[in-house]
Amino acid sequence: MKAQKLFLLVAAVLFICHIAHAQPLPRKSWFNVIVRELNDSLKTATKATEGLFVVSVGEKGTAEALGILPGDVLLTLNGQPVKTKEDLKPIMTPLREGDPVGCEVWRKKKVKALKGFAAPVAGENPEGYLVEYERAPFEGGNLSVIITRPEGEGPFPVILFIPGYMCYSLDNIGTHPYGRIAELLTRQGYMVVRVEKSGEGASMGTPDCRSIGLYKEVEGFRAGLRKIYTLPKADTSNVFIFGHSLGAMQAPMVAKGFNVKGIIIEGTSGDSWFEYILAMFRFQNPIMGMDPAENEDMIAKATPLLYNYLVQKDDPAELAKVPAWDSILMEMMQYDHNGHIWDRHYTYWQELQDVNQPAAWRDCSAHVLVLRGSGDLEAFSTEQHEGIVRTINHYRPGTATFVLLPNSDHAFCKSDTPEESYKNGQVKGYHREQFNENVIGVVKEWIDQRL
Repeated sequence: MKAQKLFLLVAAVLFICHIAHAQPLPRKSWFNVIVRELNDSLKTATKATEGLFVVSVGEKGTAEALGILPGDVLLTLNGQPVKTKEDLKPIMTPLREGDPVGCEVWRKKKVKALKGFAAPVAGENPEGYLVEYERAPFEGGNLSVIITRPEGEGPFPVILFIPGYMCYSLDNIGTHPYGRIAELLTRQGYMVVRVEKSGEGASMGTPDCRSIGLYKEVEGFRAGLRKIYTLPKADTSNVFIFGHSLGAMQAPMVAKGFNVKGIIIEGTSGDSWFEYILAMFRFQNPIMGMDPAENEDMIAKATPLLYNYLVQKDDPAELAKVPAWDSILMEMMQYDHNGHIWDRHYTYWQELQDVNQPAAWRDCSAHVLVLRGSGDLEAFSTEQHEGIVRTINHYRPGTATFVLLPNSDHAFCKSDTPEESYKNGQVKGYHREQFNENVIGVVKEWIDQRL
């Protein structure tokens, strides 16, 4: 009898663990409404004195689920008054699909209370291949993992995609270059895995992406790589990593200690971050219109600033007390006077400065394909990419290859020179309409040689 009870207890625990493993994270909610702040004419027309005028209500959003109508004036949301557009975000951000939601609207000169449930942000639903959502434990919570794979039993070779430095969700991004990469590689027969950065997408209980450093972010990608080895349809003997831009610098750190067969990197640098930024200013600014002599004067001022910030690890808040440096921090480095440079916590870039890139490549065992687009404005040095190949081949002769991609820029879009890339980047929709699919062919050919 005791043995039977023990068996039932174990079975129940295993069942609960299976459910927890199989269920995707509840999706974030979205309001999907266009509102305007009340001006005098709207106050006169609606007879409302405060709130947000509802211009239109989109389909399948929380506003539609609540029964909000165009012409309503939104007064409160979940018990909190809303007077400006900025009031909506902190109320909606914590909500997940299915959470109860209530609001008050001014309709026909009366206050009307509405109740309902939060509607989820749409997930990916493509034709011709499958999308699955998983989770990877990280920092006491879970990162959302997006898996695209061909139909069929598999197993399928796997590609973990590591994006650039910015903080945003990789879920349901459509014709964004990262979305195209996931789609086209999946259609070529690979399982493609995207791990959301901390706090992004449907991730739950993890720190805000803009609050963490580089090493912590690497651990998040390693959590996603660890998840791959548990996926039943993954060919775990054929796991690859595709790192783009700063993700290319992280790729060997993510791969360390794992059985990764190959790494593809595109659009990166082999220099220290201090050296790269100075070279970037010198190369990019004249292309973007700055007078070369004035640019050189700026670089002379920026050199000690960058040294103190990146090498000496000074807080930018202290450095900003020097007026000339404060100007460079704000105009050239997007310093927000609230601890962020280039939209990441300032320690992120200090940690990147400390990365010994040759040692990172030495300590991973994978074959490596190094790519650079001829039109890459951001990763502007072919010699740097070739230098990465020389470093890898020093430790593992014959395992690294460099390919220069014609008519391709940093975003995998059609531009043959950095100057052309800068010009094209000013055109609305360019990066969603001019993806260079030849990149996928180069990647596929290289991967298939490794299989």
